[in-house]
Order: sequence, then structure tokens, then C-alpha cells
Amino acid sequence: MIELPTNYADQLIQVETPDQIPVNQYMVYIFGMNGTAVVVGHGQKNRAKVILDNQDCLTPNHIKSLHVRCCVIHGQGPFEKLIIPCDSKASARQTELEIQALLGGNVLQLPTQVEEKLFEDIEPGSMTDMVLRMAMASSFSAIADLLKWARLGLLNTQVKNVLSTKLSINLG
Repeated sequence: MIELPTNYADQLIQVETPDQIPVNQYMVYIFGMNGTAVVVGHGQKNRAKVILDNQDCLTPNHIKSLHVRCCVIHGQGPFEKLIIPCDSKASARQTELEIQALLGGNVLQLPTQVEEKLFEDIEPGSMTDMVLRMAMASSFSAIADLLKWARLGLLNTQVKNVLSTKLSINLG
């Protein structure tokens, strides 16, 4: 369980579906795995939905969506999907900074065990390895990049098949 100071713990809402995320309200969202914060961000419902990304729910336009997806697919829980409602955007941003200072969750790096599982059976230095690492280094959204590269015909069939399976995304 992610440990938060009591002033935040009393406000936490655990979510499992998008319907549980408040509409038209700023919040801090937290995705945790095994008691460690993997993703901590702020925004409204559209951004907060990233913590629900999984095999059935795709969040293509968020920089951290691939990380959540990989943790769910290749990691071992328990997983925590939490939000802290805030009064304003400024309040949400300040709360996010405080939570990140306490827990982390602001780096674009997968937990080691998730990355190892993701890359097992992918030959180091191969085209698949290179494409996946380039997507993970995206400054926008790895998932959106992969979908675009596939749509533009930049990925060969083998790469698309491996990544479609590894990430539970239909790359065509």
C-alpha cells in the first residue's frame, strides 16, 4: 500500500473504472505497483484516466500511458489507482509536486522487473528492440507514436506482431 501523510490519506479515492473519476475537477492521480508510485500526475478526468490503462482500456495520448500498461501486463501487483481531488489547477499542481517529492512517480522509467519481462524474448539490438526503446523515450506518447508509425507503414510485420502481443495493442 502506498503510504501518504494523513492530510492526503483522508482525501484519497480508489478508482477501478472511469466512472469513478470526478468530472470537471482537478486532481492528482497516482498509479502504484507493490506499494511504489510509478506514475504521479495532475489534471482533470481525461488525463487521470491514464491510471486505468490496461489490456482493455487504451490511453493513447498520455506520456505515461505505456508505463502503466506495461506494469499491468508485465508486472505483479497489487496495483493501486488513486486520485486526490483538488480545488483548482494550482492546488493540483502543488499537491502533485508534494506527492512526487515524497513518493517519486515522475520519471519515465519502468520498474526493473517490468522492463526485464517486457524485453525478454526480444533480441538486444534488433529492430523490435530499437523501435520499443525509441517509443519508450518519446517526449509525447509512446502508444500514439507506435500507432502512428504502424499506420504510416514504418513498422515491418514482425515488429508489429511482437509489439502488438507484448503491449496488447492492435498495431495492424
